[in-house]
Amino acid sequence: MESCAGPAPASPAAVVTAEAEQQVSLSGLFNIIWNGEPRFMLVDERGRAVRLIIDEPLLKRFGGAQALVQKYITVAGKRVSQTPEIVEVLAIEIGRGNR
Repeated sequence: MESCAGPAPASPAAVVTAEAEQQVSLSGLFNIIWNGEPRFMLVDERGRAVRLIIDEPLLKRFGGAQALVQKYITVAGKRVSQTPEIVEVLAIEIGRGNR
């Protein structure tokens, strides 16, 4: 006998694991690429660039995006795309040694 109920729902553990895999913490130099609109980028020590999506209120806490340019920062957020890698930033921490 065939069932019409559809696929079984994901277990709570599987949902938590999928969400945890999207959470990231990245460190590197903050840069802005101006191409019609500002694109925020983080370049790590290996030269890998990651695009950042950052809400304006979060940037204002640090004096705006320009104040973070060429600063070593650590961001925590959610990966919203793998290729190209894009991260929605939820928190920013300025690294030690920055002025």
